Amino acid sequence: MNKSVYLGLLVAGLSSSIAFAQDASQAPPEEVPAEEVPAEEVPAEEVPAEEVPAEEVPAEEVPVEEEPVEEPAEESFESAFGDSPIADLATEEFEPLEDIEEGVLATIIPAKVYPRIEWNGAFRFRSLIGVNWDLDTEGTSASAPALESYVPAASPDSDRRTIARSDKQALWSSNMRLRLEPTIHITDELGVHLEVDMLRNVQFGSMPMAHPYAVLTSGDQLSPRETEWFQNAIQVYEAYGYADTLLGNLRVGRMDDHWGLGMWVNDGDCADCDFGNTVDRFEYSGSMFGLHATLSVDFPNEGVSTRSNQDLLNQAFDAAQIDDADQYTISIFKGAKTREERELEQRRLLEEGAVVLGGGLLYRYRTQEGQFDSTPAGLNPEAPPGLIYLGSSQHIFDLVGELKWQPTYDKSAHVKIEALIGFGQVDNTSGLSVGGDTEPSAGDAINCFDESTRLANPDRCLSGQTDILQFGAAMESEFHFGGPVRFGVDAGFASGGDTENWGYAGDDSKFFRFNPDYNVDLILFERVIGTVTNAAYYRPHISARFLESGGRYLELDFAGVFSHALEVDATPGQDRFLGLEFDAGLSYNLVETFSAGLEGGILFPFQGLAAREDARRLLPIGGTFFDQSVDPGIAWTVQSKFFWSF
Repeated sequence: MNKSVYLGLLVAGLSSSIAFAQDASQAPPEEVPAEEVPAEEVPAEEVPAEEVPAEEVPAEEVPVEEEPVEEPAEESFESAFGDSPIADLATEEFEPLEDIEEGVLATIIPAKVYPRIEWNGAFRFRSLIGVNWDLDTEGTSASAPALESYVPAASPDSDRRTIARSDKQALWSSNMRLRLEPTIHITDELGVHLEVDMLRNVQFGSMPMAHPYAVLTSGDQLSPRETEWFQNAIQVYEAYGYADTLLGNLRVGRMDDHWGLGMWVNDGDCADCDFGNTVDRFEYSGSMFGLHATLSVDFPNEGVSTRSNQDLLNQAFDAAQIDDADQYTISIFKGAKTREERELEQRRLLEEGAVVLGGGLLYRYRTQEGQFDSTPAGLNPEAPPGLIYLGSSQHIFDLVGELKWQPTYDKSAHVKIEALIGFGQVDNTSGLSVGGDTEPSAGDAINCFDESTRLANPDRCLSGQTDILQFGAAMESEFHFGGPVRFGVDAGFASGGDTENWGYAGDDSKFFRFNPDYNVDLILFERVIGTVTNAAYYRPHISARFLESGGRYLELDFAGVFSHALEVDATPGQDRFLGLEFDAGLSYNLVETFSAGLEGGILFPFQGLAAREDARRLLPIGGTFFDQSVDPGIAWTVQSKFFWSF
């Protein structure tokens, strides 16, 4: 079904409920007649007239008789408020704000005024050094060595060009990011949400205003522009509107895409995240009997658009439907999402001592029939962009589960898992048009977009047909049995194939890749490989909290990560074992507001990351292929991180 038709059906079904909710919220309250309080009658004879003796008034003075002014009787609070909900508070003695106990004050909810803006956000600063992340192989790691270690020093005489610092192995970075997430509440049911990053991962000192020779001038930094350094000063990641109706919740716009642990799709909201998945989406969700269901229509790629600098209509249109990537997602989840559900879950854990189980299933279907080639249409006005048959379809199932147990405040167990399988097919992976008459023996051109024609001519319509099969899983656990110590074991794996260098050198249809924002360690998967793929890892960890007071605490943590490959042929060194890494950190934390920490890691790489003679380099430094075999060297890092949130 076309996405436009599907969206029309959803909008028609929701419009009546939105209108009903709005009418109900704007209807004037029913007037309740106030009870009349009869005035108390005082008999006239009970109030004797005051007699003034005549002799007391001198003859020459004529007194002006003033009419008595009756002061209205003071109205009681009870009669003034009548049946008001606050009538019982009218006679109470109010306490000053500073005299109210902190626990009682926390339960007071301020009055809401609409429209209102709720501000959330975070500021992050990181400074780190990475030493020997290229593993001394100059080609088996995704991180390049220090530039001065292999780029020759400039000289007019080419015979005298030398390496400036051949022994340098360190990479430094200090960067920042300000994230603002305002929500504009129009009413209780309607609102608009934004997520905006400012100076996202801008490196300190990366945009100097002064010339390097002008040592006495200012060191001011220029603001990044759109075409500078591949980043903007301001980047918008979310902009959507929401409406809570009687039939469910509606969200429309660009929004984060997240599910489960974030192993596959990750919103990038963690303190050390750098990417984040966003999607243009029309989403409808509802809850019943503790289950939360979501149905969405996504727009991952609309292909060729009418947008141009000369567009006078001021609105771009999808120029063709045949090159669109269509995506539909449905998910069912059982767990605490709202504040009321979280409070109920906490009560079950602490008061009843129950084991709370949660989880869900997500299914996503994605298809794309064709695509236009990347040749700019403006280069040859007489040659329109070529249409290429693609024939891609994918099915993805992602299962998540969660177990919680917390009989007391100082004892708990928490286990989370996520498992995914994705499969599908791509009919044409060559990137070239199929079904044409380029060869004399081929005959007339045929239309490979027609299914019957395609089935009758597979040799002409299917070029490099590839079956997709990927799977992966991750587990996280933490146990606390009193005292300052917490411990657990994390583990995971991602499928791979036999294409060298982790599938980056060719067919990667069997390589599942963890989301790069799902952080497992500090060096191997973060900097050397780039993410978890064609590998399994095991990560025992332990942490201890000290000096806990009022939401403040110091935390010391330690973890070890052992990893090995699933398919030997995909590793640079043609060996199963990848490495052993140890990471440790010390941090000071204020709950939900601030953290400052120092952490470090050291990687002992194994032969799976070695360089082999005549093998292809992952990074082409000094040539495409290795000219000799090299054993990998030890790599390490030290990192400081500061994080403010509000």
